[in-house]
Amino acid sequence: MAINTRQERAKTMHTQQNIIKASQTGLEKLGLVEKDGQLWTNTLKVADYFEKRHKNVLRASRELGDKCSGEFYRSNFIPASYSDDQGKLRPMIQVTRSGLMMLIMAFTGKRAVELKVKCISAFALMEKKILEAIEESETDIFQTFVKYAKGQGYQHADDYTDRIKRVMYEGLGAIEPGQAIPADLESSMVGQQAHFLGTLGYLCQKVIRSGIEDARDHESIFNAVKEVIQRTVASLGGKEVIAR
Repeated sequence: MAINTRQERAKTMHTQQNIIKASQTGLEKLGLVEKDGQLWTNTLKVADYFEKRHKNVLRASRELGDKCSGEFYRSNFIPASYSDDQGKLRPMIQVTRSGLMMLIMAFTGKRAVELKVKCISAFALMEKKILEAIEESETDIFQTFVKYAKGQGYQHADDYTDRIKRVMYEGLGAIEPGQAIPADLESSMVGQQAHFLGTLGYLCQKVIRSGIEDARDHESIFNAVKEVIQRTVASLGGKEVIAR
């Protein structure tokens, strides 16, 4: 079955990058980029934005490693480096949106408070638009996967969308195993559940596209989707943490 998943992926990424650019009013200095459904910046840009010394932002970021779960810290704070004006490599840390929210809560002062409010409001708007784009492309790739499974002769291919969504919902702690899925479940999600639903949906799309491009068996693609959901939920601290 000829399916142009590369074209779909490029269109989705282009849409999300445009959303980020259009929604960044006041946050341009943070240099936000989207990767794997997450928004990222780094400590160098955070220091510039909050007018703080980089070494102090680095120290604050590292101190969070003693306060957060190991999995959360490793997933949201990634060691990196940059070249200074003399060409010497200096340490910095790549930070996700979730990591940034924790980091800036430690900042004090009138300007810091003003920027916290600005950051949180802008991120909320940006993520809302990105989640809407992800949901639209998610529907497309799930339909593509159903057609792909039918092309392999699977009689129950139409069930795949609900099966994948069930794994996501159960992983997020939104429903219990075997519980019927409420029609308004996604629209009723708030906080971390809503944020991580978008992340899981994005990762599922990547796994499905990759599996189709590699002409893998539909069942092995579904199993890979389940695995990435379970692994991601575990890295975020488990459904008990996400559902709070």
